[in-house]
Amino acid sequence: MVIKATGITKTYGRGKSEVKALKGVNLEVDEGEMFCLVGPNGAGKTTLVRILGTQLRRSSGTVAILNHDLDRDTAKIRANIAVVPQGASPDPGLKVWEHIYYYLMVCGLTAGQAKKATRETLRVLGLDAKAKARVSTLSGGMQRRVLLGMALASPARLLLLDEPTIALDPIIRRQTWELLRDLKRHKTIILTTHSMEEVEALADRVAVIKEGSIIAVGSPRELCNMIPGEKKIVLQDQNLPKETLAGLGQVAQLHNKWAVFPHNNQALADLCQLAIGRNMEFSVYNATLEDAFVHMVAGH
Repeated sequence: MVIKATGITKTYGRGKSEVKALKGVNLEVDEGEMFCLVGPNGAGKTTLVRILGTQLRRSSGTVAILNHDLDRDTAKIRANIAVVPQGASPDPGLKVWEHIYYYLMVCGLTAGQAKKATRETLRVLGLDAKAKARVSTLSGGMQRRVLLGMALASPARLLLLDEPTIALDPIIRRQTWELLRDLKRHKTIILTTHSMEEVEALADRVAVIKEGSIIAVGSPRELCNMIPGEKKIVLQDQNLPKETLAGLGQVAQLHNKWAVFPHNNQALADLCQLAIGRNMEFSVYNATLEDAFVHMVAGH
């Protein structure tokens, strides 16, 4: 097991200004796993990643990473992890290739190994044309790629990536997904994201965090199964009373439409017949991971 955390709490401030960012979080992550953390803003995802990355002290609880105690063996843990923080920025005075190359040298690679890994990482992340450019001349998305490249090229056994693909364009984001999937063969990755598409593309397991507590853990498919039924019917006319629909499934408001998750196939058929009988426009979809997330976090 790569991570075993028990009863992690983190409290900021005191008295009336006290904020409990984490409330007794338990977490286990196995070797070779792609483990995603999802939750609304302020749920505690970044706080948890910073604690696991030895950047922030917890208030209570125990943590073991790679069979090392977080307090007694901090140096050993840091030698085997790489972190991409959410708000970090690369050194504007260094060139793109220098960030990755010198970081790998510090990690213990030879000059030849560092050069080879740097070239390959720049190619995969679409930065080879900017290799000799100073970071200060790059866009925000490209600067993010530089930080990501440092972690991905490293020999670390555990990667902690806090929203790593934010600000990346769709093509580079998908290329990054491919790289992460390939890295999973010999690394363990914890990744926070707001993108359910990213979770579905990458995650072996997902933890949903709400108000400092983990409220659900499972594969993307297991989380999808936590909502009623497997289908969602969207009715374009919200003039239909909610009470009319509630007996057939779980009802949610979707802008000026109703989204209904039928209890079963018969309820789905009845909803379709109801819409047809009232000459209402409607669509039927498979329930998604995003639907499950909203169901768990927002309660509808």
